[in-house]
Amino acid sequence: MEECIVEAGYSPNEAKVICWMLNHKETTYIDIERKLRVPEPVVSASFKTMEDNGWIEKISVKHEGKGRPRMLVKLSKSKETILKEINSDLEKRIKYLQKLYTTLSSEISTPTI
Repeated sequence: MEECIVEAGYSPNEAKVICWMLNHKETTYIDIERKLRVPEPVVSASFKTMEDNGWIEKISVKHEGKGRPRMLVKLSKSKETILKEINSDLEKRIKYLQKLYTTLSSEISTPTI
């Protein structure tokens, strides 16, 4: 599934995080950093993309001690809805690539003078 998400226009790291969220429905920044072995900036950027798409919501969680604040991240749309939106992105990409293919093919078929 990660490959499909990448081909739909998302980065490989975003695809990892999206797949994780689709399978776990909620997580914290720290959990996903540890499980996927990706740095915090990658997780933050991926969550920003997902938040911009309306796929997640962030909930601040109180904790004891020092350190960065804990943030629980939950899916705000169903897995099926998110996959449909990704599929739509992929369809748009396919149409764009077909257009490029047609343009290039016509250039190859056109005799040069």
